[in-house]
Amino acid sequence: MMKKKIFILVLLLFVFTVPVSAKELIFIPTDDLYDNLNVNKIITTTDQQTLTTFLENRKYPTSTELLTQENQIQTKKILYRYLVEQQINGVKKTLGLQPEVIIIDEELIDTDPYETLQKSLDSEISSDQLIDFWNRYSFKSKISLNAEELTALRNSEEWSKLEQYDDLYFTDQEKALTLRAEVKETLTKEEFERLETLQTIIPQIQVQLNILKEEQDTSTSSAKEALDQLRHELHEKKIREKIQQKGITYDPAQTTIVSLSGKDKPRVGDTDFGSKRIQLYPNRDLHRYPQTLAHERLHTGTTRYAFYYCDQYTYQQWYAEHTKLLALTNNRVGCINPYDELGCCADNQRWRDSRGIFDEQAYKTHLQTLGLARNCAPLDWKPTATCWINPRVCWGNPCVGVDQPPYCYDVMGVALDPSCFGGNLIRKPLPIPPPPLTTYYA
Repeated sequence: MMKKKIFILVLLLFVFTVPVSAKELIFIPTDDLYDNLNVNKIITTTDQQTLTTFLENRKYPTSTELLTQENQIQTKKILYRYLVEQQINGVKKTLGLQPEVIIIDEELIDTDPYETLQKSLDSEISSDQLIDFWNRYSFKSKISLNAEELTALRNSEEWSKLEQYDDLYFTDQEKALTLRAEVKETLTKEEFERLETLQTIIPQIQVQLNILKEEQDTSTSSAKEALDQLRHELHEKKIREKIQQKGITYDPAQTTIVSLSGKDKPRVGDTDFGSKRIQLYPNRDLHRYPQTLAHERLHTGTTRYAFYYCDQYTYQQWYAEHTKLLALTNNRVGCINPYDELGCCADNQRWRDSRGIFDEQAYKTHLQTLGLARNCAPLDWKPTATCWINPRVCWGNPCVGVDQPPYCYDVMGVALDPSCFGGNLIRKPLPIPPPPLTTYYA
């Protein structure tokens, strides 16, 4: 009996230190991809050696010849294949998987009927809503201001200056510290601490209010659910039709559908929450980020909710995904990956006291111990035109283990250009600590 328990424990430890297994990936172009694909940009800004090798191996026209035929559908299909293979290779290299792959060239209708509705949920939160929410749900401190006072504070020069502090910290640390000192001199100690606290908690409150608005407004939630179901059914129907024409069957519960879209989105990829459906956006420089699919693949898990990896860009983003996942699973499953285990992200809550005040000195001391710069950046990193991220965003934790190269980072962290550090940047999923065994017997 003891041997059996040991075997189970070893198996669980193994499961939680390797990436989830891929059963199959099906790639499809949406009905707007070929019309909007920026052929010139992809050909002229992608890695030329990678593109040349791809074209030569398949006996396709050269990149120069493709540029003269950039409006032809065949040229766009070739680049579609190129982008898909880039992402497949990224999955193999980053996750160590050899997925079964089906690539469909024909455009597929891919509607998004509740996009407008979702935008209405993301509207700006008023000051009185912020105060009411925080005072009802916070166990740390209360906001003593009224709505008018908070609005005036958010519109003040001091507020604006302090907001610039994080943005300037990476690019001009001296100017950032001078700006912070100027604000501190114009306010009393109590006023300054209150200002810093409010700037910390307001983004967190806004995320939670958006979640509550979506969940508590029955009519909105019902409409969204109905439209979501319609979207899913239309999508699945079209996919089945295309695949059946090729004499292929697949299991929707095990197969991840990856659509390449012609939409101009502010991100390079995303995943429908708790689903096995991924969207990639070539016009957002997908060709520069071959690990995008590997990142999104870890969002989809092995089943509908199990082993769900969450983003590591900011605590705000991670916490929003964690909270939403708990709501979907009746508090059974949250993010499998904790936020910033190393504690090198500036927004990690361990650096906030009971009032929400940031302990700058303790954070800096910890970074010195880790040998990292602010927000987990390497000490020798200098921002360039291609290797740059918003200073308010965390890089994600570096890879663990003595055998790791110096520029290896969590694939769930922010997207970094592969050209960073002379092309020596590597992305991997970090090992996940096993949960208590009771989780599996609940």
